[in-house]
Amino acid sequence: MYKKFLSVFLTVLLLLSFAGPTYAGNTTIIINGQNVTFDQQPIIMNGTTLVPMRAFFEALGAKVDWDQSTKTVIGTRDNTTVQLTIGSKIGKVNGQNHALAVEAQIVNGYTYIPLRFVGEALGDEVNYSNGVITINSNKAPPIGKLTVSYIDVGQGDSILVQAPSGKNMLIDAGIPEMGNTVVSYLKSKGISKLDVVVATHPHDDHIGGMPDVINTFDIGTFYMPKATTNTNAFENLLNSLKNKNVNSMYVKAGNNIDLGSNITTQFLAPNSSSYDNLNNYSAVIKLTYKNVSFLFTGDAEKESEQEMLNKGYNLKADVLKVGHHGSDTSTTADFLKAVSPKYAVISVGKNNDYGHPNQSVLDRLNNAVIKVFRTDLNGTVIATTDGNTISFNVNPTNTTSDNISGNTSAEKVYVDANGHGLIKGNINSKGEKIYHLPGDPWYDRTKAEAWFKTEAEAKAAGYRPVK
Repeated sequence: MYKKFLSVFLTVLLLLSFAGPTYAGNTTIIINGQNVTFDQQPIIMNGTTLVPMRAFFEALGAKVDWDQSTKTVIGTRDNTTVQLTIGSKIGKVNGQNHALAVEAQIVNGYTYIPLRFVGEALGDEVNYSNGVITINSNKAPPIGKLTVSYIDVGQGDSILVQAPSGKNMLIDAGIPEMGNTVVSYLKSKGISKLDVVVATHPHDDHIGGMPDVINTFDIGTFYMPKATTNTNAFENLLNSLKNKNVNSMYVKAGNNIDLGSNITTQFLAPNSSSYDNLNNYSAVIKLTYKNVSFLFTGDAEKESEQEMLNKGYNLKADVLKVGHHGSDTSTTADFLKAVSPKYAVISVGKNNDYGHPNQSVLDRLNNAVIKVFRTDLNGTVIATTDGNTISFNVNPTNTTSDNISGNTSAEKVYVDANGHGLIKGNINSKGEKIYHLPGDPWYDRTKAEAWFKTEAEAKAAGYRPVK
């Protein structure tokens, strides 16, 4: 009798070992206080919860890419990149190998990834209790601090300001295809209400993602310049404002925005009622928190910059959001001198068709010894300030040393006599992005797909060091 029972028991175990995944229909997933559901149910394999790839990364506010040639998932948030290859029990976080209990895999035509590994790799806290998985990210700024996130939306602008008062302001939302990226990023910060939303001007790369934002969050006041254009993006924006009955106001230079105590936020442009170029309608905002100030310029060009100079506004700011993605239509020498920033942020897409940022603008910034951050090289750039000092989540792209506090550090710069980067980035036969330093045995045997000045630049562009 005992032998028969043992035989049956072993047979059941053997069958279970070959059984497919179990769908976790009773599992509840809560991300930053919000109940999250996916079109494809999570599954359980060997005690590990796997979730649908794209939906989960986006719910955590991460960008996700798929490399078909290597069957590799690449998720990026802030300065962290997570790579998972289908069928491999090795995951990578910023190029470093980590063992997985269960590999990423394709189930019924959908790609699934391990929930806990991905959440913790992105720096989130993951807890499980009685069928409820709770994920919390670093949502709000530390007490008494203000954060400004220059969200990586490719060739476009989107900026989130989180004030110590708990109030939130969003400036622009990228192209239509980036609407979900912006929404996911805001959710990853635990935001449910935007007290202020500003559409700097009605170009698609600034307002395209606004309908997704408006339809998802409670909006306090929506600001935009009194300018119109005949595009689907602009029509969709107006319809979403109307359908949700959002309180909307036209931007007027001199008006203030209330973001709480110790903060002054004022519109400095536009200063005319009519322009030939839509870029010059751009709302320009100066925000000052105690002794630290930020200037957000949209796509304001030379004409608008000169108007602000003529008005005698105090343009001095510690951090400048460079106008028009670094185009030479903006950031004139006189305007840059008046702002005299310590840091500059350029929101720009990789390998864009416009040649942004223009070398003449980069030269002006470098000659003025301004530390430059770029979303095409750094990803999302986050500035945090207590009103006296500023820290950034990434290193600037153009300096050999810095005194920035926070998660940054001095880094060796590899340049030739003309200032051109010497770190060689190539793509190997497996489709992997790898960079080589001068002196590397493989340095002269690789084809350069890109050149970098620092290892941080290479990593920000998705390249890993050679093994």
